[in-house]
Amino acid sequence: MRWLDAVAASLILSILAALLWLNQGVSRTYILSAQTLGADITFDGRNSWFLGAATLCTPRQTALRRSPDPATAAQCDGRIYEESEETSLTLEWQGGNQISLRHDGSRVLLVIREAQGQYPKGTILVLPATSLAGLGAMTFAGTMQIGEAMAPGARGLLLEGDYTVRESNRLSAWFGRRSDVVRSGALTYGDTATIVSDNRDMQAAQGFGQVVLIDGDRFQAVFRSAEDGAAIRIDALGVSEAIIKPDVIDTLLASPYLIVIGGILGVLANLISLSFQFIDRARKDRGGSP
Repeated sequence: MRWLDAVAASLILSILAALLWLNQGVSRTYILSAQTLGADITFDGRNSWFLGAATLCTPRQTALRRSPDPATAAQCDGRIYEESEETSLTLEWQGGNQISLRHDGSRVLLVIREAQGQYPKGTILVLPATSLAGLGAMTFAGTMQIGEAMAPGARGLLLEGDYTVRESNRLSAWFGRRSDVVRSGALTYGDTATIVSDNRDMQAAQGFGQVVLIDGDRFQAVFRSAEDGAAIRIDALGVSEAIIKPDVIDTLLASPYLIVIGGILGVLANLISLSFQFIDRARKDRGGSP
């Protein structure tokens, strides 16, 4: 019987090897989608945004002790910023430029975190929410954090959203399916979500994103990264970071083809094992007969 056990074990190992082989050639796409009041973006390469009419609040070199004209309904604090108007503003973002988008009631604030052209670091662009909502999607290549860390005075909180990891492998390609969803879940109020490289420093992963102002009161932010060695990082107030990355079990459970083929191979292995046992028993019966 020992040789039958060895054959059965070999069949099981062969099934596992076949499933792992079918799972080779994996490519993954990580997707974040959320409604939010804020997002932080770092650009990679050239991106052109038409923003229309805007108020520019440029940091003063020396802050004033009091507002130049307290009676004026200024968009920014006049003690800290010099205010100017643009009737038709188009910004050409360069690789490395960093910005923060924040929704603030009837207006949107775009804060330049790194100097961009003639606009120094700390410049705030104030945009009417009603007009920005009609300009369509603001697309970019780079990295994105959706949401702002929950803290007193935070304005850019994530409202709700979800994450998805899609995966394609050798088997799905054979059957004409481009990808299967291997992991998915919900983002909750106050989370911050980022797609990061799956390495020790967990730096934000490069990808492609878009931000659309919907109904004038919130952003719809979507970000996709196609780095196979990536992961999704979710941070929440009072909770240690959560790193989400699919494993082999996720892949096996998500692919209907792998489940069916694995089941068929398992049945075949069982039938072969039973056949060997039947043959062995028949030989013993013949050997023991008079």
